[in-house]
Amino acid sequence: MYSTPGTLLSEAIIRLTFGVLTQIFLSFYRHTGNIFCQNIWMFPGTFRRKQYVPVHKITLPEEKRKSLLAFDAITGCNTTSQFVGIGKQKAWKAFDGRSLELLERLGEESCPNANVLAEAEAFVWQLYNEGTEEVHINNERAAMFRKKTKKLDSLSPAQDALQLHLRRVNHQVLIWKVALQPCPALSNPDGNGWFYNEEGVLKPKLMTQEEISAACLELAFCGCTSGGNCCANQRCTCVRLALRCSKACKCGDFCRNTRTLQKMRVKFDDVCT
Repeated sequence: MYSTPGTLLSEAIIRLTFGVLTQIFLSFYRHTGNIFCQNIWMFPGTFRRKQYVPVHKITLPEEKRKSLLAFDAITGCNTTSQFVGIGKQKAWKAFDGRSLELLERLGEESCPNANVLAEAEAFVWQLYNEGTEEVHINNERAAMFRKKTKKLDSLSPAQDALQLHLRRVNHQVLIWKVALQPCPALSNPDGNGWFYNEEGVLKPKLMTQEEISAACLELAFCGCTSGGNCCANQRCTCVRLALRCSKACKCGDFCRNTRTLQKMRVKFDDVCT
């Protein structure tokens, strides 16, 4: 594919091991100026079901071609995750107009500034609510949750998790953009949405905030019913989490949760005094 200047190949066939669309997109990036080949074919098919895609016949607007790498990374690739329910084809429909500009600056610097992240965040929201101008991702996520029409996995990502995803995207796009340099200077992935665990293995950092099970324990409630041992042992969710039972619990007047009883005694003593 890459040869010395002046050398022209007549034809090349590339066999794919994963998504044909992704490979076509990447092939039409700015590196095409260094590919000296008249005809390039992609072979995403199998031995029984052969399929050849004439890449050299595909034309894309220059502004869209510039953002292809960022599009591929932000919608999910080998090193970045994919948003639940949003595949490449669905995302491609939103990849037009002003949304092209939102991804242009990804991968230009090792540490993206706030404006670059905000633009990329706006593109992500276009995938969930196309045509929206201003974006407050956490507010929109809460609004989607209140509608009760979507599964939790289908909600837009929280801003904390999305920012880390965008940093991983930026790091990956940066690597792709300098792919033709013989010895590129690359930044450390640690801190760019990645971290090294105790064994020294590089892992994606999914969030910096506490997960909901730790931050919102008050949302827990038990399903204990009447009986002599109602809320008296570890089978009770509230007892197990060291919480008092609340009005959301089913135990009612039969509750034997020591923390609940202690609170009731304190209230009783206050009334008597």
